[in-house]
Amino acid sequence: MRWNSKGKGEVYGRVLRRRKGRRLFSPCASAVGIRPRRQRYWGFPEEVYITRWTSWGLKKRNMLDTSTLPKVIRDKYQIEKTISHSQFGTVYLARQVALDRKVIIKVLSPILGQDDKQRKRFQREAKILAELDDPGVTRIYDFGEEGKLCFIIQEFVPGETLEEVLARRKTLPLPEVLRIGKEVAEILSRIHKKGILHRDIKPSNIIIKEDGQIKLTDFGLAQSFRVERLTLDGEIIGTPAYMSPEQISGKGIDFRSDIFSLGVVLYELLTGENPFVAESFTGVLHKVLYEEVSLANLPEGIRSILSRMLAKEAKERFSSAEELRRAIETQLNPQPEILTVRKFPITRSMVLFILLFLLSILSLHLFLTQRRKGREKGEMPLSAIRPEEKETIPTLRETINRNFSSARQIPLPGSRRKGPNHFSEVIDSGYLSISCTPWADVYLNGLHLGATPFAFPFKLPAGEAKIKFSHPQFGTYEKVLFVPPKETVRVFFDFKSILAGLKVFVSPWAKIYLNGQYKGETPTDIIYLPPGRYELKLLNPNFPPYVETLELKSGEILERSIRW
Repeated sequence: MRWNSKGKGEVYGRVLRRRKGRRLFSPCASAVGIRPRRQRYWGFPEEVYITRWTSWGLKKRNMLDTSTLPKVIRDKYQIEKTISHSQFGTVYLARQVALDRKVIIKVLSPILGQDDKQRKRFQREAKILAELDDPGVTRIYDFGEEGKLCFIIQEFVPGETLEEVLARRKTLPLPEVLRIGKEVAEILSRIHKKGILHRDIKPSNIIIKEDGQIKLTDFGLAQSFRVERLTLDGEIIGTPAYMSPEQISGKGIDFRSDIFSLGVVLYELLTGENPFVAESFTGVLHKVLYEEVSLANLPEGIRSILSRMLAKEAKERFSSAEELRRAIETQLNPQPEILTVRKFPITRSMVLFILLFLLSILSLHLFLTQRRKGREKGEMPLSAIRPEEKETIPTLRETINRNFSSARQIPLPGSRRKGPNHFSEVIDSGYLSISCTPWADVYLNGLHLGATPFAFPFKLPAGEAKIKFSHPQFGTYEKVLFVPPKETVRVFFDFKSILAGLKVFVSPWAKIYLNGQYKGETPTDIIYLPPGRYELKLLNPNFPPYVETLELKSGEILERSIRW
């Protein structure tokens, strides 16, 4: 692999031999493992396929001209741009003319299309996508073959890949990384239960939609226990810097391999660095197999999770993606820190203080008894307390106060923290653990706390508190709650519980408008809206418009099925 002036890789090699008039091309060893000078993502800017036992023909450049595309694609789709190309094929962004919608078209390289095994692998990707039918996985629309060309038509997902997010933001904050990790773990848990391994988890294969939803894409290397296995023992496939040790050594793998790859992704999101990048492919192999990842600079909670995810031995990792999801969720909603007051040893000065205090009480009792007439029972002038007593009590408060210095607090309007009076605030404080689905900006007593998820509970003065959840699409929700002293109140709010849902099924398809606002085109997920009356309009250029007035109720999902 050599790198041209634009930082793009070109495969070069030598001709091994001729067989039946055909030259077999063998890529040189430098075709993998060299760090590009102008590419941020190291060593392997494109997918890498390595095998110990086999090789097949490769071209110097594999980008397809649109004129060479299958006729069925040229007739039905308008190619808008080339998204990527590699030795395996080309990915296009296109528009389906009949349905007027954007789609992704993946076309297998015609060189690899001559290899029956590669054609079967490409067809297997289509079968796996059709089998999954999961909201966290890109949908497949069609698969076809024309001569030696194979293609897949699949859903276009508007948004950014994590690779693009990293290139723009360099690193992500811990709460956001935990949220991404939790959602990807949920998707992996569902596909693992269907007997499917992804085998190529990396930032470029994880998409964050515009609404924040996570989508997993590119199942070209996936393995299904229900579909014929094509990978031979000793064969290595995937992106080496994200492979598990057992995957990179060509051994048998299971679902825990995907957990390792996700651990590499989460580490990269937190630090901006892939821990296994090296100057050569052998360097990557050595790091993955033998070098431990340094987690010393990471927060303790995520450190314990990543240490298990990145364990060299599969048996030391999380046993399933569901177990991983629960561990991440615990970090997103941790138990509040339990504070204890240190016991003080009884000293001579403390005994003297207690004696003085008892003598003061006795003196006060005698004084009140003598001057009972003309005074209300229990009333006492402030001057009756000796000055040394008034100074001693705050000193004790300050001493105990030091034991609460580690408590997590938020400055709220109206809260005071002045000298000795802070002791009473510590004693009268409570905790508030806040979470929300899908996410929201949170305001407490008018103070903006930030956007969910929060890594820790908040400490605030006991009493009534007004909490507000705000979402740009779903509106706001307010609630007044009471926080008892020294207790934790857990607040979980799901916008879907107060919103109304609309699910529209249309055959063949339609663009959806609600009160004149465009909401997307079918097929689509449930559309959540504030309760109320809406005008539903469905448009398809081949049919007359469909218009209906709907009454959407809170907490209910209304379904409409229309066939033109």
